Amino acid sequence: MHSKSTLRKRFPTALAVAATTLLALPASGVAAETFGSQLTNSPNYGACADAGLTAPCTWVSHNHPTSTGDPYTAGAPNDGVITKFRIRALGAGASVTFRVANITPTPPDSAQAAAVGTGPTVTIAGTGEIEEFTGRLPVKQGNHLAIDTTDAQAIYETGGDEFTYGFGPVLVDGAAARSSANAHGQLLVAATVEPDADKDGFGDETQDRCLGQVDANGGCPPPPTAAPDTTKPRLTGLALAKKAFKGSTQLTYGLSERATLTVRVERVKKGRRFGGKCRKQTAANRTRKACKRFVKLAGKIEKTANAGVNKVKIPAKVGGRKLKPGRYRLVAQARDAAGNVSDVKRIGFRVKSAKKK
Repeated sequence: MHSKSTLRKRFPTALAVAATTLLALPASGVAAETFGSQLTNSPNYGACADAGLTAPCTWVSHNHPTSTGDPYTAGAPNDGVITKFRIRALGAGASVTFRVANITPTPPDSAQAAAVGTGPTVTIAGTGEIEEFTGRLPVKQGNHLAIDTTDAQAIYETGGDEFTYGFGPVLVDGAAARSSANAHGQLLVAATVEPDADKDGFGDETQDRCLGQVDANGGCPPPPTAAPDTTKPRLTGLALAKKAFKGSTQLTYGLSERATLTVRVERVKKGRRFGGKCRKQTAANRTRKACKRFVKLAGKIEKTANAGVNKVKIPAKVGGRKLKPGRYRLVAQARDAAGNVSDVKRIGFRVKSAKKK
């Protein structure tokens, strides 16, 4: 537990050092910079249950020790995009969501924080070694690093430190700031922030493929869209190797482009012309004018082929049934990859009866 006297001593010193550190920062947008923990300590605290917080909870860092041992409280050094997150944590398989938040100390012993951006959610190995994850999270100067978790221990707790504040349940982007007096040690999280000069949400050094242009396609405008293919394929030169056969035969055809040929078979039967159509002959219409009636058989033949002259086998069985002796016709049509279809082509043939021995 933190004593009131210890907590009261932390803020004035931290704020004074923060002002000094800000003056020493390089100019904004010059190059990528890393902020947050130096990740030199091993984690020993941080599961929500450790601090009596409702899970999942959010841990927001307020300050981190620097190489000189003094605390740094200024948060992100400049505006830009966080492209890498690093963490040291325990808890194999634990889930961690990286985020940024604004945090303001409210002496003597509490702070208020509001979530202002959510980064990637990852599953950690949780061995206590440094793990690195890529991200793309816009950040403003002064934003602080935070994580959402339930079980991960990503805090170096030495007691009496007012470095990191816990909030349970988790902070939500856009919600009002919440207060917490649940202060603990150093949050072992660091981040690399890159400049984003054109404000397109991509880090200029490793992510933005088109500096100076603003678009969601890796910082680049989308490639020009090709005009849709509206040209239908041409199906030509239908010819059967044998127009009268007992077994199978071969159909030769020409294509103007790569396409799928679909062939259906129709049986030719006698019919009577009635009502403008050739209908099945019945006792009632047997005196009407004779005509040829085409009955579509089950099944089809399909073959995808390139432009030029092609061949496809017409088997003795179509749709699993052997063609009976009689007259038939093939109905063929080609469809290209864009869905354009050719004109329908037809060619007749005959299936011969087997000779009696």
